Amino acid sequence: MNPEYEELATELLRLNIGMLQEPAKQKISKMTRGEVFVLNYLMTHQNQAHPAEISRSMVVSTARIAALLSRLEEKQYISRASDPSDNRQVIVTLLPQGLALIQRIRSEVIAAVVRMLERLGPEDAREYIRIQKKILSGITVP
Repeated sequence: MNPEYEELATELLRLNIGMLQEPAKQKISKMTRGEVFVLNYLMTHQNQAHPAEISRSMVVSTARIAALLSRLEEKQYISRASDPSDNRQVIVTLLPQGLALIQRIRSEVIAAVVRMLERLGPEDAREYIRIQKKILSGITVP
């Protein structure tokens, strides 16, 4: 291991732990888990998706997705029905109440991220986004 990169990795780990206190990061984290993730996924995929697609995107088991979908259906945020184009498949649809909720949550998250980026200033904010994109470009999605 390269000692210089090992030192940088240690510093990055320390910074990431500290970022857990950043309100914007906390809100983003909530968007990437559980029910909020599912609602956001549906909203960004024409309000419909198959459970297997959600499972792959979330990198969790289909059993976990089934449990999440049951809770969301009980809350009347989504509905599940046979896919008209393939009766063997289930299609999940985002209902108006679920859409209103995820739109409100997304607005809150975006406002928090705006506040965080404003603290960086325009040049550093653009650089932060550029570096994030560069990191992500090297990741292969399953």
